[in-house]
Amino acid sequence: MRRQSARVRDNQRKRVYRSEHNVFRDWPQRFDDHEQVCDFIMLVMRDEHVVNYYGIIAGVRLWLGGNFKNAKHMYRKNGTKNIFRLPTWSWYKPMLLHELAHGYTYLNHDFNNVQGHGPEFCRVYLDLVNLFIDNDTGYKLAMAFKTNRVKF
Repeated sequence: MRRQSARVRDNQRKRVYRSEHNVFRDWPQRFDDHEQVCDFIMLVMRDEHVVNYYGIIAGVRLWLGGNFKNAKHMYRKNGTKNIFRLPTWSWYKPMLLHELAHGYTYLNHDFNNVQGHGPEFCRVYLDLVNLFIDNDTGYKLAMAFKTNRVKF
């Protein structure tokens, strides 16, 4: 008999990635250094709307640079530690917003029973894109979600 995983199955991951690729594949701006990445992340985390609506992510640590295969948000279930692993290739606004959306999604759902790229994540991600990139890009991402049957 197969043992069940404690994690919730992430059914939408490929569809979310496909949608992002359609919208952001030719993204022109990449942050040049650690300082710019940190400044942007702090801008998002200190934004009045974000703090009031999503709360404050506690215990944030950033791992910047390196040649990791993927960017990733890791956390402790009690919310005391949030690590964002961001390799150099991921220093784009959309990618940083994607990882921050994971942090806010888990924070607002008590770190339990939520898909990594489920509807809760997609709503937070779209909100962050609308706030920190622009509404037109947010609209394009929402349309790409619809095209790729992503629930949000």
